[in-house]
Amino acid sequence: MMGRYWYMYNDGRWTVNWWGMGLEILFWVLLVLLLIWLFNNMARKRDASSGTNTPLDILKTRLAKGEITKEEFEEMKELLK
Repeated sequence: MMGRYWYMYNDGRWTVNWWGMGLEILFWVLLVLLLIWLFNNMARKRDASSGTNTPLDILKTRLAKGEITKEEFEEMKELLK
């Protein structure tokens, strides 16, 4: 994909093909961003699927959210043991 960006005119002056170079740089930047996004997306899905909560973890979460009282938490915790 690498192109020839520097050209010499017949009178010896050098010029550069800015559009071609800019598009190639844009292509590589977008490719790297896509790969980073895919990696993060796969890692997030892997973490979500492997994060099985134990019943005690669920109880702690419910207590923290205020869905159950401290007494209910202690009762349910004893039932789980």
